[in-house]
Amino acid sequence: MAISTLLFSFEGRITRAQWWGYFAPYFVIYVCLLIVGARLQSFFLPMAYALVMLYPTLAVNVKRCHDRGRSGWFVLICLVPILGFWYLVEICFLPGAEGTNECGAHQG
Repeated sequence: MAISTLLFSFEGRITRAQWWGYFAPYFVIYVCLLIVGARLQSFFLPMAYALVMLYPTLAVNVKRCHDRGRSGWFVLICLVPILGFWYLVEICFLPGAEGTNECGAHQG
């Protein structure tokens, strides 16, 4: 999958490995910016980074929801305090639906 498709399209499916390949560097960069922001007593950098990465993060998470056989709207579950934990478990650790679903063929 092309990087532009991965980051800017809400269509298709991605595997857990592809999701982790996006999320791990995103998280490391964000934590580094938080540390720098704390040392500078300014959290502009981590907030700006999170804002810039909002659209690509949503696109990647929607594709991961598609891989699990869920609608992209399932991403909103993470906003509900208790249900947000289930969202993380499902997106981070559970395998995608086998075969083809309405969002395309399984890649793994």
